[in-house]
Amino acid sequence: MPLAGNASMVTQTFDFSATGFTYFGPNFPNSSSVAPIDPVSGSVTITYDNAVAVTDSMTGSISHTLSLPNYSTAYPNDVRYTYKLTPEKVLIIGGFVTVNSTDYGAGDINGYANDWMLVINDPSLQNPTWSLSYSYATDGTGNTASYESWGTTGSGSLTITTSAVPIPPAILLLASGLCGLVGLRRKFMKK
Repeated sequence: MPLAGNASMVTQTFDFSATGFTYFGPNFPNSSSVAPIDPVSGSVTITYDNAVAVTDSMTGSISHTLSLPNYSTAYPNDVRYTYKLTPEKVLIIGGFVTVNSTDYGAGDINGYANDWMLVINDPSLQNPTWSLSYSYATDGTGNTASYESWGTTGSGSLTITTSAVPIPPAILLLASGLCGLVGLRRKFMKK
């Protein structure tokens, strides 16, 4: 079991594959009920404090890969997350877009081109319910459509790997030094 510097700090990797995407969101002209990209797979790794609620944040370490063309390159450093504690724990991870000078991050993709969102209900569970959504530019006029696959109703798989954030090496070095001092003290006390 790894030593943890802060019991509430965790690093989680979510490996996912989803299919059965269906249309949702604004009914733009030329929107198709058939998802243009299906299935979608990827991986997201995030380090966050699972005892603190966060809204639309880029803090912590977030990395991702996606099989959605242009999405990985569109948001190489701008992946955001929202973590809700009440009424239930929900982790939302996704890209972000700017519309009319306003940033929209994780938890708000409806109708925005080239955005994506992974939603995990209570990521501390071994097999939580989850969904994956993405929006897609459907024609040359900027119209978009959004598609979603629920892990419970569509088909898909989600594998979660969780690890505690380790204690920094300096703390371990300090602890071993203190143990050495205790040993020396005992040695001199016996004389």
